[in-house]
Formats: sequence, C-alpha cells, structure tokens
Amino acid sequence: MSYLQGKVNLYAFLQNHQDLNDFELGWFLHLVTDYLFFDECFTKEYLLTHTFQQFREDLEFAYSHLNLYLSKKYHITKEDYQAYPNEFYPGVEYQKCILH
Repeated sequence: MSYLQGKVNLYAFLQNHQDLNDFELGWFLHLVTDYLFFDECFTKEYLLTHTFQQFREDLEFAYSHLNLYLSKKYHITKEDYQAYPNEFYPGVEYQKCILH
C-alpha cells in the first residue's frame, strides 16, 4: 500500500497547469477530493495496516455513499448527465463512469 502514499500532488499539478480550462479545473477538483480522502479517510496508518483489496472495497464504499449523499442533497438525477459530452471518455459513456 505504500505506493499510494504521495500519489496526489496538488502543487505539481498547479505547476504544470497555469491557466486552468474547465476540464483541468474539474481534474484539479478531483485531485483535491482524492487528497482529502487520503488525508482524512485513508491515512498513512490505514494504508499500512490494510490490504489492497480492503482498500479497494472501502474506497468503493466511500465513493458510492458520497455519490448518493451528493445526489440526494443537490437533487441530481441521471437526466442531469444526459447532455454531458463524453469526448473525454471515448471508450465509456460518461454516465456509466459516474452513475452505477
């Protein structure tokens, strides 16, 4: 699990992306979310004491509950994503990436 430590480097991202377009801003916000997950949920102690399989299961559990919470809080439905362009995910429809 040690290879997961330090994977999110917000400073390096901002060094390489000076003027953020909408896609890069979304990418950066995703990195911030990952940083918070690793800082608050998946701490160094957690990563050193759990298997990769346990980590994957806990990560999936956390993301699915976070998605459910945000969907309910902001009244987000599948219809909200129907018009979203999927050119950033050529092999997978965007809706399938974020809505299970």
